[in-house]
Order: sequence, then structure tokens, then C-alpha cells
Amino acid sequence: MLSLTPHGSRVNPGGDVPKRQPALHDLVLCVHAPTVIIGDRAGQLGGAGGTGVLHGDTRVLSKAELTLAGSDLEPMLAVADGASRVRFVLLARGLGDPTPDPTVRVERRRHAEADGVSEDVVIVSTATVPVRTSVRLRVAADLAPMVAVKSGEDGDPMTFTLVENGLRWGDGVRVVTLTGAGASVDPAGELGGAAGLPPGGRAVLRWRLRVIDRTALFTAPSTPVEWSRPVVTADDPRLAALVDQSLDDLAALRLSSAGDTFLAAGAPWFLTLFGRDSLWAARMLLPLGTELAASTLRVLAARQGKIVDDERAEAPGKILHEVRRAESVQPITGDRKSVV
Repeated sequence: MLSLTPHGSRVNPGGDVPKRQPALHDLVLCVHAPTVIIGDRAGQLGGAGGTGVLHGDTRVLSKAELTLAGSDLEPMLAVADGASRVRFVLLARGLGDPTPDPTVRVERRRHAEADGVSEDVVIVSTATVPVRTSVRLRVAADLAPMVAVKSGEDGDPMTFTLVENGLRWGDGVRVVTLTGAGASVDPAGELGGAAGLPPGGRAVLRWRLRVIDRTALFTAPSTPVEWSRPVVTADDPRLAALVDQSLDDLAALRLSSAGDTFLAAGAPWFLTLFGRDSLWAARMLLPLGTELAASTLRVLAARQGKIVDDERAEAPGKILHEVRRAESVQPITGDRKSVV
């Protein structure tokens, strides 16, 4: 057997696989700053590296896998409806009529929100017979800092406590609650329910995730967007659609500090204040209004460098590069309660 090592590559004598940043090209994102949901093409969280729910600089949910008893869920379609909503269409093979063509489908209608996630699980039957199945949502959480998730690392699993129709976990700084209307709950990390559909019927189950972050650096604005919305007329109708989608995407990146709004640099890894990116975005939106540029300048001026600090690359008058929670730049085994 011939073994070749490419020039410039490093071999780890211990055999450990190095951690790598998760690839996002085959994943589906929903964004409503400061929340980002990253799932695979079936809407599952936890089946691929980097999936989960990020809120601020923390992965508040690392796994949410949906199963139906007696069925394999086969992904067919993932359709975005703006930046904050996506619909996953799955076929429930094994349920319904015993024919080659599937007669039961599942739609996961997911919505990213400023304080968490809402998802409707819609089961639709075209079968000629009644359909009964149990539905399970298996979850896990580690409260891993975003920087660790970006590096392909995991944190220590959280312990859940029971609440009405759901589970709760936290670290003294964040409190996360997952509920499902009428769901049975397993403290090991599972919400369950039953669905009974008559011929041609449908059933809807819902789960919701809510995050309370007492020391959030930035929050979602409570005010309307700071720019006007132009009416685009063009021979090519795609141009108007492109402008509309671009403005919707920008609205999903809005964050607030002390009442002043700015645009985060991007999702998922850079959903925070960046001096360069936030300034450029505000500058390019000036034709649609000046309010965002003014508020972005106020946010940055409040954090302008005051002293010479070589370790932090701070200097008097210098505009910051990015803002992170202190805990997000500590090793994952460090004190996850520090927030300064």
C-alpha cells in the first residue's frame, strides 16, 4: 500500500482529528438578530457540525431532531420566506396507504425570532385510511460559546429541569425554555405527542424556544427600520425582487445598543458589532436615509479607544474591530458566567 502525505500538510502523531470550522454551504439558516437557527435540509439540528440555535454569542440549543414512529422522514424541499422563516417539506415513508407513492407529508414551518424560535410541525395525509403516529423531538444543549462552535467544538451537556409542557436549562446568566403545547416531557431531553389523522386529514404540533439573557450586550431593536423602501421599476423583474430581499436580509441583522441601531456583520459567526462592516453597511444605505449611519456612529463612538493597550490593540481614538462577550473568547472549559 502506498501512503502519500501532501506537501505542507501536518500529521498528528496521536491520531486526533483536528477541529475545523463547520461548513455551511449545505445548511439552511434562519436569522432574526440576535438569533440564528442552523439546520440541515430536513430541518434537523444536531445531524451536522455547526447546527443548532445561536443566541448572541452562545449556542443555546445544540440538537432538535424530529422523528415520527413508523416512518423515515425523507427531505424534499427547503424554502425560505425572507431571512427569518423557512419551510421544510418531508415525506413520511411508511405511513398511510401501502402504495409506492407517499401519502403522508410533514412540513416544518420554522420562524427565527428576537428571543428564540417557533416551529409548527404540520402533518398532512392524503391517505384513504386513518393515520396514527407518535411524534418525538429529541433535544440537547451545551451553551457553548459561539467561538467554540465556529471552531467545531462542543461544550458540556446541560441538565434539564421540568416545566409545564417543557424543559428549562441555563447557567445563571441565560435561561432557556423549550415547550410544546400538550406535550409529554422526558427530563432526559425529549418532548412527545401523538397525532391521529382521519383520511385526508391534517394535524399541527408546535414547539417554542425562549431565551432570557440578563447580560446581553446587544438586543433586537423595538423600532421600525431606519431606512426608506424604494419602489424599483425595471425591465427585468428580478431586480425589484433582489432589492426587496436585500433589504429584508438587512432588517434581520439589526441590533440595538442603548437605543441606537446598527447592522451586525453577518450570520452566523459575525452576528455582532464590527467597526468596519457596520460602518460600510450604514454608508451604503445612506441613499435610503441617514438615521442608521448616525446611530451606528454613536454606538462606535461610545466604544472608541481611550488608552494604549497592546493586548487588546486599543489606542486613543481607535475604532474597535469587533465586540464579543468575554466568555466567548475563553476556553470552553473556562468560567462561562463571566460576561464583561
